[in-house]
Amino acid sequence: MLIQPILFPPKKLINEPGLFFQAKDAQNITEDKVFIPAGSVLSLGTYFNAFSIGKWLEYTDLDNLSLALDVNGDVEIEAYHAIGYVNYPLLQGGIGRNTEEEYIQIVNSQGYSFKQQKVPFSFSRSGDKTILNFDELYTEGILFITIKAITDTTLYGGHYFSDIDEAKLNSVKIAIGICTFKREEAVIGNVNRILNEIINNPESPLKDNLEVYISDNGQTLDANSFKSDKVHLFPNPNLGGSGGFTRTMIEAMIHDKAKDFTHIIFMDDDILLYTAVLERTLYLLQLLKEKYKKAILGAGMFMLEIQWLQQELGALYKDEDKAPGKANHKFFDLRQTGAVAANEVINPTNYTGWWYACIPASIINTHNLPLPFFIHYDDVEYGLRNLYNNQIFMNGICVWHPAPVGKNPLWITYYDVRNRLITMFSRNLCKEDFKESLSKINKMFFLKIISYDYGNAELIIAAIQDFIKGPEAFISRDALLLHKELLPKKNAYISLDKAGVKEDEIVNKRFGNLKKAVLIQTLCNILPAKDKIRAISMRYYNIPYTAKKLFVYNDKIKEGFINERNQKKHLKLVYSFLKVQIKLRYNYKNLLKNWQDARLTLTGLSFWERYLGIEHKD
Repeated sequence: MLIQPILFPPKKLINEPGLFFQAKDAQNITEDKVFIPAGSVLSLGTYFNAFSIGKWLEYTDLDNLSLALDVNGDVEIEAYHAIGYVNYPLLQGGIGRNTEEEYIQIVNSQGYSFKQQKVPFSFSRSGDKTILNFDELYTEGILFITIKAITDTTLYGGHYFSDIDEAKLNSVKIAIGICTFKREEAVIGNVNRILNEIINNPESPLKDNLEVYISDNGQTLDANSFKSDKVHLFPNPNLGGSGGFTRTMIEAMIHDKAKDFTHIIFMDDDILLYTAVLERTLYLLQLLKEKYKKAILGAGMFMLEIQWLQQELGALYKDEDKAPGKANHKFFDLRQTGAVAANEVINPTNYTGWWYACIPASIINTHNLPLPFFIHYDDVEYGLRNLYNNQIFMNGICVWHPAPVGKNPLWITYYDVRNRLITMFSRNLCKEDFKESLSKINKMFFLKIISYDYGNAELIIAAIQDFIKGPEAFISRDALLLHKELLPKKNAYISLDKAGVKEDEIVNKRFGNLKKAVLIQTLCNILPAKDKIRAISMRYYNIPYTAKKLFVYNDKIKEGFINERNQKKHLKLVYSFLKVQIKLRYNYKNLLKNWQDARLTLTGLSFWERYLGIEHKD
């Protein structure tokens, strides 16, 4: 049975051949073959064409492995087993005072390492195919081969396969759930690619086992855009990502239960989808062990603008001693065999982003739907709630996502704080976790205060106040109206020239102690303004002393915004924050009980059908 084909880079989609093959002359790599000149060596120790042997043995019932190659020419083939290691202390330290470009170099020179060794295999021919049978399987790392051309050689393809009783394969039928808001071009492109390369392709192993469900939150998609009865379009009120994704889950997994979907893949509307990833997902799901059949399968998220750069491979909501920060394996250069091997390391994770998250039907029911967060933390909370079912990540399963523009609107702060508190309190929150979460919110607030960012500080207070009002107020509040009220809250970004600031004037120094920084800034606010304007980096908290204005600079987009000091507002906001914090601490037990009780309602089908205004179907 075929379990992993050798893939070639689709030039109109992926412009990075190093994710598929390593060769001195990349021009020799096309969409369906690789020419290897005599004396040259081609390596398949790459993101898409190495074999994740350790994870396949852990997650599936695989017990034998072979590789079939369609290669024309005299060649010498060698096989390798590689194990990767991750430098956790370095990655935990984060970007620090480096630029993003500098940190990417640091990660890929010091953030991981690997060792490899040649491994034995038996060799045979079957028709025009060269067959390699691996004599030994390994419980960690990757397997890959190199091909040295003795004469001019062409590799036309191949696949890893295993002698498996196909009658014992798991049944797999997938629904794709896409939530979109006015991104017609990207959605139409991805869905038509699915139609052309999967659903309408008689050679695709998924052709009869895949359908697409789209929640159109902007209600701007033309129903005639998709000429297929396998694509289902639902105009939906704009209730954010959680509202849209939940709509697709309800329609596919509950209302269309008779279709017997085994999984739903949540998928962002603006990703670049390589449909081979869907087929790779199928092969893995078919062989999952019983203990992993309820696991959520996540995907690596790569930058669309730099296609070899990974942004995340699963994440950890609460940092632990051995965890490399929130996003795992951030900034790995997956053109490198060492990075591919290190990417196999299984890290502590408790959620995966919904840019591509494959959720099994066995954990979806009328009482286990997402929480109605509108935006942010919906994937975090759902991952935490279903963590006991495990999570899986695999090289070769990824999507490409546009980089953030770097101009986050202020209203994001409101959702981050409110939804973070709901996430914590709707679970079994112990006192220590509560203190830790509150400490992080405190830090967030005071970082805003000392940089004169009063708008964000106000939103943090408003989010806590709304959380304290409890679940009934949360349920009864019009989410669309709330979002419209928050939308205008944003910073006005301008260039260095317009701000009258030179780049070498920007302070890139972190003050060592946040408590001292807050105290000093509060004292400075009593004094008259000394400097007209001072420029500080967005990535650090600095003491502006007596500056009248701050130019807060984002070195990623080379722009910033101006905040102006207001002594009265500073003191008023600190007072309001301390007051609401005391109220939060005082009502801890009641809030904990109320939000835990409410979760059963907020994640239920009855609530969601009323919330989305859709008809109940028996």
